[in-house]
Amino acid sequence: MEMLSCILISATALISGFLVFVLMKFVFGKTCKIEDDKNAQKKDEAISALEIKLQEAQKSKISLSVELSSCKEQLSDLQQQLAKALEGNLDTKTIAKMADALTLREQIAKLEKKIKELEDESENYEDEIDDLKKELKRGKSEIEELDEQLQSSKKKNNELEEEVATISAKLDNTQKTLFIKEESLSFVQEVLQAEKASDSKELETAIDRFVDFIKGELSDVLKDISKSPIDESLLQNWSLSARKIWLKNKTTIAFVGEFSAGKTSIVNRILSQDDKNIPLLPVSAKATTAIPTYISGGITTAYQFYSPDNNLKSISETTFKKVNKEVLDQVEGLSSLITYFVMKYKNPNLDKLSILDTPGFNSNDSEDYRRTIEVINECDALFWVFDVNAGTVNRSSLKIIKEHLAKPLYIVINKVDTKSDKEIDSVEMLIKKTIEAEGITVKEYIRFSSNPKYELDSIMNPIRNVVHDTSKEEFINELENRINSLQNEWCKIAKESTSSYDKSRKEYDGVVDKYINVQNQLFQACENAVNIPHFESHLFRKDNYEMSQQEYSQLENILTDDVPTECNKLATLFDESNEIVDKMNDLYNNKFEAEQSLRKLNDIIKKFKKYDDAYRRAALNVLPLKK
Repeated sequence: MEMLSCILISATALISGFLVFVLMKFVFGKTCKIEDDKNAQKKDEAISALEIKLQEAQKSKISLSVELSSCKEQLSDLQQQLAKALEGNLDTKTIAKMADALTLREQIAKLEKKIKELEDESENYEDEIDDLKKELKRGKSEIEELDEQLQSSKKKNNELEEEVATISAKLDNTQKTLFIKEESLSFVQEVLQAEKASDSKELETAIDRFVDFIKGELSDVLKDISKSPIDESLLQNWSLSARKIWLKNKTTIAFVGEFSAGKTSIVNRILSQDDKNIPLLPVSAKATTAIPTYISGGITTAYQFYSPDNNLKSISETTFKKVNKEVLDQVEGLSSLITYFVMKYKNPNLDKLSILDTPGFNSNDSEDYRRTIEVINECDALFWVFDVNAGTVNRSSLKIIKEHLAKPLYIVINKVDTKSDKEIDSVEMLIKKTIEAEGITVKEYIRFSSNPKYELDSIMNPIRNVVHDTSKEEFINELENRINSLQNEWCKIAKESTSSYDKSRKEYDGVVDKYINVQNQLFQACENAVNIPHFESHLFRKDNYEMSQQEYSQLENILTDDVPTECNKLATLFDESNEIVDKMNDLYNNKFEAEQSLRKLNDIIKKFKKYDDAYRRAALNVLPLKK
């Protein structure tokens, strides 16, 4: 990450320096052009002034020429008059005029002098005109050179402007790339720094504790009692499902479609149910279609993402809006950061419904469609949107669906208000033919339009008929039923074993009573036998015990009949009592085991209910309906 930052900073500095160089070069070129333009303008002004001055001199020369001619005519006339006067050929008028002869001579002298001055001035003007023509010629030559320089400068300036335009375009592209990289870097940084969603911490903790209890104590008890362990794969599935509170007790449908198929307009219409008071998506569709995004009901608007390590984390709205294909293309291994987004906002129409908006399968990135197909299979059904005006089916998408989709498929032919029924029939037939050729089963073909005039129920009825998969949600209920059933079973076993033990105990007591009776009878027979010989005193012989023949027979009967019979009875009763004792031991062990098992089950059920109650309370605190 630091290396990427350094690269971005270095690239920015390099581009900035290059931009300064280009701008300086551009400004210098512009400055040179301005100076050339100023010089050329001055030359043009000087030449114009010379041309004006030359025109004025030529006008003055013409005026002087006219005046000189007039003076010369007057002089000629006076000279003729003077000649006539000298010859004496003067008339009265002429003689009268001759009175002013002196005056005429003075006028002639003045005219001759003025003529001389005019001729000199004319010569000066001619010299000045020659000089001006030469200077004008030089000026035009200079202007031609300046024009050549100007054309050269313009050519260089055009080349420079083209170069600047090219570099500016490259700079714009580079700046755009840098901006995208900066956006990507900012996006990744916030994703990496994201914390668990505050509204799910209690739920996460409750689920983790519940899972640990089930995998630990409960599993040990079940292994010990029923010899049947818990299926940890089912537990894992439940754990993952329980964390996704936006799916709990809701029908979840996924929408997928090619670009401009009108998917977003369908989603918005479902969200609003044509009620203008219900808010639509709080952000544009651009963000929600770059990565699979759940749209779900919430207490407030929240932007979250589900990570591959099964944690729900929060991000800002700003970061969420940065999500687009250009930004994400800069992020390698996106699946290691985000599985999908979860966007929650307050909308009563989402109390029993959750919508998954997806980018579709038309990406060349296998990671994109793998991530999409995984999350789609969390949903209860897939709604694939086609634009009736496109009339085509993406076969690669069909292949992916055929190989990986495990949920019911609905086909939505959108924008049907733009076509006739005959044209719609033709498009539907083509789509159906293509899909059936791939061996894919379609639950229903739906004709729809975002136009409010078109019936909303045409898509809502199929959505209402989607069957919500509760198998993952039912795991805990099924587990609770299992341990309750075990409890009932072991209650019965404990009761039966206690009854059997008590019955055996009574049987043992009966055998003991019999044994005592037989023992008493044996003792009595022995006592009777002992009492048969009686002690007799004799005078001539020793005293001793004696019996009569009848007494001897009686003693013999006792010893050979009664005593063995009673001993046999005792032996039989002894054996019987031992059997009963062994049986009693077994029954007692069974009774003890049943009572122990029942005690364990009672204790574990109490703990189960405690963890289950904690989980359900935490789940209710997250659900919008709770608030």
